Amino acid sequence: MKLYSKNILLLFIIYIVSFPIHSQNFWQGVPGPTGTVNHYAINSTGYIFIVGGCGALRSTDDGESWTGVQPSNFGEISITINSSDHVFVGTDGDGIYKSTNNGGSWTQINNGLTNLYVYSLATHPSGDLYAGLSIYLFRSTDNGNTLFSSNLNASSIVSLDVNASRVIFAGTNGSGVYKSTDNGTTWTVCYNGLTNPYVFTLNISPNNDIYVGTVNGGAFRSTDEGNSWMQIGLTGHQVQCFAFTPNGDVFSGTNDGVFKSTDNGGTWTHISSNGLNNPYVYCLFFNSAGYLFAGTGIDLCRSVEPVITSIDDSFSETQQSFILYQNYPNPFNPSTKIRFVIPSPINRERNLEDFSSQTSRNDNTLVTLKVYDVLGNEVATLVNEYKPAGSYEVEFNVGQHSSADISSGVYFYQLKVTDTETNSGQIFIQTKKMILIR
Repeated sequence: MKLYSKNILLLFIIYIVSFPIHSQNFWQGVPGPTGTVNHYAINSTGYIFIVGGCGALRSTDDGESWTGVQPSNFGEISITINSSDHVFVGTDGDGIYKSTNNGGSWTQINNGLTNLYVYSLATHPSGDLYAGLSIYLFRSTDNGNTLFSSNLNASSIVSLDVNASRVIFAGTNGSGVYKSTDNGTTWTVCYNGLTNPYVFTLNISPNNDIYVGTVNGGAFRSTDEGNSWMQIGLTGHQVQCFAFTPNGDVFSGTNDGVFKSTDNGGTWTHISSNGLNNPYVYCLFFNSAGYLFAGTGIDLCRSVEPVITSIDDSFSETQQSFILYQNYPNPFNPSTKIRFVIPSPINRERNLEDFSSQTSRNDNTLVTLKVYDVLGNEVATLVNEYKPAGSYEVEFNVGQHSSADISSGVYFYQLKVTDTETNSGQIFIQTKKMILIR
């Protein structure tokens, strides 16, 4: 077994592409996505989708790696996912595409559309699909098979969202915000206190407040379903997106990087842009481990360490893939932390076709996490036991988990999950690189 591990590691050394991480940086680049990342959506099993100048990409491992699932050559500029996990993508001139198999294949659904420039998409709890076009808003009540005008004759409907009371809000670039309380049959303009009608983004927080980002006019918030608005700072900035944590913190992406507020937008703190490859941030989202992702004008970046340090159980329950995260800090001295996810057997079985390396599904799995040097010699065993599904974090401390005199340099940590009950062998194996500086 040790010879096998050495071979794996030596092959890994030959082919590895190194993405350096500087411990002083808040951000690091995410390998894969290239081009503007405008919007994202996450389905019920934790798959993350992003669209924009980068095309349409999907991650099945919490944002660690990305696969192209592009349905069109016209450019994907909007996305939404309904309660059945059907993915809808709006394009810049080719209408709407739908996938019922996580982007494996796509069907064009333009029946009834009078315009093929789809700036925004949203799904209603009733199952209805809403599409904001360059002119007019369209609605579908049959999963996108047919679409019809939803009586909102506004132009440039750039953002759509639905609150917990099923009220639909539409942000426009020039006409402010509209809302509908009857599934889009009638609409009311919401302009009291909204002094800038050029809306770039509209997002609803977990406590049902509405946040609006405007073009060079800062941010606004409504606590009464859009009946009145208050200016909440970031004036002079183009506010392009918002993201919210479970404890109420608000993050905003702008044309000057990312800002954070801990008081509902009362005050804002500029987050360090160290490691952020482009200051234009068009979308923000968290993965299940609490890392903050920023879609910029040229690529996708991720916080070096988790921003949310206590994740709701609902996050980990949706994970259906094994995940080994990059250690933090990296480089390190003398200790670093390694996080990994073991999915439930039900979730593993549900999407077996997406994980060809995972050959067995049962509870009786042995988990090992070991550290090796560049020659494949074992340096430390951090985990060697049976573990149930869940998210785990372990520490590697030089001198405590290994010899105290190991030298500076490159090391590798390897997560291996083995089925010991059916003798089917290895379910999952992955290796990552880390650097010790002494």
